[in-house]
Amino acid sequence: MNRELIEKYEINFTNKVMDMGKWGKKISKIPHTNSIASSFLYGWGADDLTEEVIPQIEKVLSGELAEYESGSDLVEITVYKTITIFYIDDVGRNYPEIPTTELKELVEAWRDFLLQPPFDGDVVL
Repeated sequence: MNRELIEKYEINFTNKVMDMGKWGKKISKIPHTNSIASSFLYGWGADDLTEEVIPQIEKVLSGELAEYESGSDLVEITVYKTITIFYIDDVGRNYPEIPTTELKELVEAWRDFLLQPPFDGDVVL
């Protein structure tokens, strides 16, 4: 991911150590951005991004699909060739759209972060 995109969205992916009480501590991977994209990214694992989300975004960008609708536990998206719209279904409120090419970069960067150790859910001492 390029520096301009990191600065534009204030991207910071972190490995947070979560205290689980008597079950010990575990790693939780957290996406931080200055947009609703954080909530969208948080709901996806690396396999789902690789097998579902990224290929569908690529199909929209290539013109094979006119649009792609998807969502995580928190946020729904509609992906069009040039823009992606985020919304929370329960609220029905649209958030600022972002260019689809930038969404693709965000999703790929999050997937790559998830694939780096320590892994999400790893138990730590």
